Amino acid sequence: MAFGMSIKLNNLKDMQWPANISSMPRTARLDAPGVLHHNMIRGIARQRIFRNIQDRDDLLERISVILPETHTSCYAWPVFLRAASLSWSVAV
Repeated sequence: MAFGMSIKLNNLKDMQWPANISSMPRTARLDAPGVLHHNMIRGIARQRIFRNIQDRDDLLERISVILPETHTSCYAWPVFLRAASLSWSVAV
């Protein structure tokens, strides 16, 4: 549940957001070769972000394919049941 209501992914465009929530909470980050980025994924209300081990392995497989294709270096990738994190940068 988000904001006390159940959401279907295909209906997000029709959803009425509370007045105090903007569509973009901050400006876009610097994206240049060599800049270190850190992305986090966390489950809402401490829920799991993966259905099972196969689901987790699928994410790691996709990452292992896309990193070389995009000339991206990944420095750390802790992956847990309820959270994941990536530290990465695009090649200079």
